[in-house]
Amino acid sequence: MRRLPVTLAAAAIIVAVLLLFAGLFGASPRVRSAAARVALQIALSQMGGLRLVDGDVQLGRDALHIYGLQVDDGKGALLLRSRRVDVSFDTAALWRRTGRRYGLRALSLDAPLLRIVRAEDGSYNVGSLFKNRQPRAPAGAPPEPLNFNLKVNAGSVVVESPYALAKAGLAFSLSGLNVAAHIQQGARSAGDLQGTLRTVAGSAPLRGTLREDDARMLAQATLWTHGASLAPVIDALLPMRALAVESGTVDATLQDVAVDPAENCFPMIPSGA
Repeated sequence: MRRLPVTLAAAAIIVAVLLLFAGLFGASPRVRSAAARVALQIALSQMGGLRLVDGDVQLGRDALHIYGLQVDDGKGALLLRSRRVDVSFDTAALWRRTGRRYGLRALSLDAPLLRIVRAEDGSYNVGSLFKNRQPRAPAGAPPEPLNFNLKVNAGSVVVESPYALAKAGLAFSLSGLNVAAHIQQGARSAGDLQGTLRTVAGSAPLRGTLREDDARMLAQATLWTHGASLAPVIDALLPMRALAVESGTVDATLQDVAVDPAENCFPMIPSGA
C-alpha cells in the first residue's frame, strides 16, 4: 500500500482512531480484533507503505495481543516478524492526556526478527521506522513523555548489504537477543541487553547496558564483546569503494557518556579494548 497524501493520511488516522473506539468498546471480541487489525494496517501504511501480511490480532480493553505477526516492506520482502507481541496501554489516552505518550505502558516481543537491508545508495529499508513521529500536542502543552517497560525475548536482527565489496560484509546477524528496559523520558531510564553476534567468521557474545537520568542530564551506554569479527560489520554498514576489510577480531568494552543526552551525544570510545 502506497503512502497516502497528507489530506488522505489525516483521514486515515481519523478512521484508525474510530476503529479503535469500535474495537475497544464493541461487545464482540471478533469486532474488536477486526477493528484493531484494520487500524494496524492503516498505521503501517503510513510508515513508508509497510504491509501487514499476517497476524492474529486480539484487542482487549487495555491490552493488544498479536500472534504470528508478519510485516513486509510493501513490495513483498520480509521486514519484521514476531511469534507474539503484547502491548499494554491506557485506553484513556484516546481522548485525554495520561502522562504517557500513546498511553503505552508496556511492550513485549517474543522471538521477533528484524530484517535490515542496505541499498546501493546507502539507505536502509527500515528508515521509515525511525523517523521522528512525535505527536502534536495541544497549543501550550508539551508532548507527553514515553514511559513504558520493554521486553524482548529471543530476538534476532539480520543485516544484509548486497553491495558490500567483500564477501564478509554481505550479511551478519544478532541472535538470541534478550532485552529488559524501562524507558521514562524526563526521569530515569535503564536497560540491559545480551545476545550473540554471528558472522561468516564465527560468533561472539554481546552484552550492553543503558543508564540515563534526564533530570541530571546524564546518560551512559556500554557495549561489551569478546572475539568479535569486525570485518563483516564494517563492510556491511560502512562499505567503501576504496577499502574493504577482509578480517580482524576484537575484544572490547565500548562506552558512550553524554551530558544532556537530548542535545549532545559523544561517540562510543573503547575502554579496556
